[in-house]
Amino acid sequence: MRPLIALLILLVSMFLGACTDTNGEEQEPTPAEVAITETAGDDALSGEEVTEAEMGPATPDPNGIPIRLGEEVTEAEMGPPTHDPNGIPIRDGDPLPGGMHDRRPLTAGFYEAQIADGAAIHALEHGLIWIAYQPDLVTPEDIEALRGLQDRFSRDVVVSPRPQNESPVAALSWGRILRLDFADDDLLNGFVRSNRDRSPEPGIR
Repeated sequence: MRPLIALLILLVSMFLGACTDTNGEEQEPTPAEVAITETAGDDALSGEEVTEAEMGPATPDPNGIPIRLGEEVTEAEMGPPTHDPNGIPIRDGDPLPGGMHDRRPLTAGFYEAQIADGAAIHALEHGLIWIAYQPDLVTPEDIEALRGLQDRFSRDVVVSPRPQNESPVAALSWGRILRLDFADDDLLNGFVRSNRDRSPEPGIR
């Protein structure tokens, strides 16, 4: 037993000795080790800074999806989010995803006839998604795909024809629009999931 203990003590001594020089001091790093350390430090500090204004605030995404689909439209383009007591006229081109709107909001659903822009925009303020399609530029298959989308998101989506559209299909949430040439199911699903309830008054139904 004693020879075994002595052997263990000898091995520990050799291991500790490898970490120090003959004077009992820690060994200096080699030139190669110094170069590697300096290079790593330089890399850690290099690169282009990106500000929070460019990245957006570090707040959790309510839908768990980091990327919002669609093009952003600013309040300067849309106008202030106020009620018009007389109702707003239907504009030519794709609808605005926000701004002035009617007093009475629209409820979710699949509408066979054209609806008022102002009522749909009020629904956007409550966090709904509006899919407006140009009936002369879509196929029956597109319309069925939009009907299926509304079925899947029955509380969150408004679908309606809109002859004034420039785009065959325009998906809108508050402050955001996605223009499509056809009813792309994957993109529309992603738009709904990443944009519903991203609005001034979310969750009102």
